[in-house]
Amino acid sequence: MSMRKDDLGELYVSASLRSFALGLAGIFIPIFLYKQGWSLTNILFFYMIFFMYSLAFARYLGEYAMKYGSKHLMAVSFSFSFASLAFLSIDQSLISVFCIVAPLYAIAESAYWISNHVILTETKESGHVGRSVAKYNILVGIFSALGPLVGGVIGEHYGLRTAFMISLVVLIVALRPLFITREGISFGKFDLSKLEKDKGLIHDMFILGLGTIANAAVLVFWPLFIYSRTGGLIKTGLIVAISLTATTLACWMAGQLNDNNKGRKVRKLGSLTWFIASVAMVLSPGIIILALANMLGHISQMLSVVPRTSTVISHSFDEYRAEYMTVMFMSIQFFKVIFMAIMVVVSQQMDDSRVLSTGLIFGGLSALVYYYSFSRKRKIVKDVKIG
Repeated sequence: MSMRKDDLGELYVSASLRSFALGLAGIFIPIFLYKQGWSLTNILFFYMIFFMYSLAFARYLGEYAMKYGSKHLMAVSFSFSFASLAFLSIDQSLISVFCIVAPLYAIAESAYWISNHVILTETKESGHVGRSVAKYNILVGIFSALGPLVGGVIGEHYGLRTAFMISLVVLIVALRPLFITREGISFGKFDLSKLEKDKGLIHDMFILGLGTIANAAVLVFWPLFIYSRTGGLIKTGLIVAISLTATTLACWMAGQLNDNNKGRKVRKLGSLTWFIASVAMVLSPGIIILALANMLGHISQMLSVVPRTSTVISHSFDEYRAEYMTVMFMSIQFFKVIFMAIMVVVSQQMDDSRVLSTGLIFGGLSALVYYYSFSRKRKIVKDVKIG
């Protein structure tokens, strides 16, 4: 599989538009279901089976990326995103959401993130992995910030279904940049046995998977918690938008420091402040403190994510890039399933307010895992040859 610089440029443009499209609807999905009368337990169960589907489909999507190319897989992900949002806006029954929306949404997200990370592994040869990952997150962060604000305004005045419909149109537009240039593909066999000689694999899977529980908390619990405190879609969207805007500087700083061999310190700082931000959100007495804590949380997330992603990319050697990224993704989904299963049980024992607070604290605690390093240092510029 061979990528060019143009492929990264197309990724940046397409990902930015996609982030705006999903920003219009993505953070509001748990809120939308809650407003439709869903219990918190059923919402958490939906995300649990979503992560289960993601885990189940990951290997096959990795094989698809190897056979047809990562850009092709990413393009396919857009069609599934379109279908999942369309079905969700039409029918919110338990059977429809669990059996149709969840698998479609899982394929969409899994296909996108597997292809995304395989493409980003091409930055490894440049020697500026941190800057490339930071650039990606900055562009995505800017457009992501616009999405919740616009989506909140539309949802408040015209309903969230309207926001979903507009999101579908933007997704179609976001697909176009992926077809500007033809993808170069070197056909190869997807073989997980290639990873057997990677002695640090299990350690990396554990650290990455356990730490990424914090991302699941941001996806599911943070929007519901903010909405429960503010009571309005516009206020919720505004708080998230301001927080995402603030992450751009954090991304740039994290990328620069990572390429200057200070990524470990940045990651540790991010993990500690992520936990502090989660606790501060729970204890916040008013909307201002809540907004500031949420902003700190998003900044901390980028301080952790950029060095973490850069490290994962540096560990993906040429001989098994697709396999390594797929297995890392599978480990992430596995730990998210465990987290959501625990929270489903917890939701049956506590009231909604305490469940949301517990979810935030749980996520903050898992972020502390990033304080610990990945496996042994590896040389970035010299790949290991598989016999």
